[in-house]
Amino acid sequence: MASKLKKASIAIRQNKNKDLSPRWDGAEDWSGEQFSRHFRVAMEYYRLEFSSKDLKPKVVEWMKQQGWHPDSIAEFKKTKDNRCSGTMGGLAACFLRGMPEVHAGFNEGRDSAKWLEEQINKVISEGKDDYEEPEEVDTTKPVVVQPSIQDRLRETAFRMTEEIENALESFSQDPEAFDPKAFKILNLLKSQQAKAAHARVIRDIYQRQYDEYLELQEGKCDQLKEGYSHLSKAQIKKITGFYHDIVGACEMLMQEAKVNKKPRAKKAVPAEKVVAKLKYMKSDQANKLSVSILQTSSVPKNCGYTILKHANLANTLQESSASSVLKELLSRAMTKSRVCKRLCVSPKNSSKRLKMPVKWLCASS
Repeated sequence: MASKLKKASIAIRQNKNKDLSPRWDGAEDWSGEQFSRHFRVAMEYYRLEFSSKDLKPKVVEWMKQQGWHPDSIAEFKKTKDNRCSGTMGGLAACFLRGMPEVHAGFNEGRDSAKWLEEQINKVISEGKDDYEEPEEVDTTKPVVVQPSIQDRLRETAFRMTEEIENALESFSQDPEAFDPKAFKILNLLKSQQAKAAHARVIRDIYQRQYDEYLELQEGKCDQLKEGYSHLSKAQIKKITGFYHDIVGACEMLMQEAKVNKKPRAKKAVPAEKVVAKLKYMKSDQANKLSVSILQTSSVPKNCGYTILKHANLANTLQESSASSVLKELLSRAMTKSRVCKRLCVSPKNSSKRLKMPVKWLCASS
């Protein structure tokens, strides 16, 4: 059997698009008292259910039904909506539902349609100078508050604490049956795909309460003792351990993120920049050597250069494959140059140190 609420909802759906306004079937045979009572009920219905603006189309529809001239109908439409009273609209709606225009026992037998025609003509004459006021268009764009990255992060972190909050709720309902070991906080947060940023927010949520329970266990604050007097020492110990697990799990997630963070890749230094400060002698008249320009294509990769004072050059090679290039250049330079300084070459994969005297690096013409 359907309940009363279900029957009411079914009736609402069935009557959704039906016209429930009062009908006037058989009104010609009613007595004057019955006709007047039904008219008052109908006018009360239109007053409560519709505004005068809503009932103005009923007057227009009745005018079309009575054969009014289209120009008169257009003039009536142009008038302001507040000129059409609720009585006019309600009476026109009653006529459309079958109300007789004349009844011997109602309004001393006067013609109600004639009264409505007079009111329509009055509205048209008084509303000739009416004009439609342009509606103010709000050109200002609505202010849309875009949540910041921090707000979205905080909201996501709050959603991850749903099971933690349920656990705390179970403790408040039954502290004795609460078992903190039944909750694996770290696994719970990992299943929620919590990152270090989420863990930091979650830790801050529960850190203050955790500190309060730690202070309560110390027993130095009388206010905390009074506030938690309804809990036993064992229960306080259990809830403190639960908060400890929450904070510890968050700390572990943050530490794992630091360990797993990839180091930032160092940008490779272009060869042109490496040899930009290398200094060469413009000429060597004593040894009759011309100027030599070190091409960037011949500079070994991962090779660092340091310009020393008085244009002395020290080169530390990081790849053993590069030593042959330098040896060739040095051997060509040593045949023509005087011994002044020493250049130390230490390949990466070799413990040997190659010591060669050199003052400047140049090639014979």
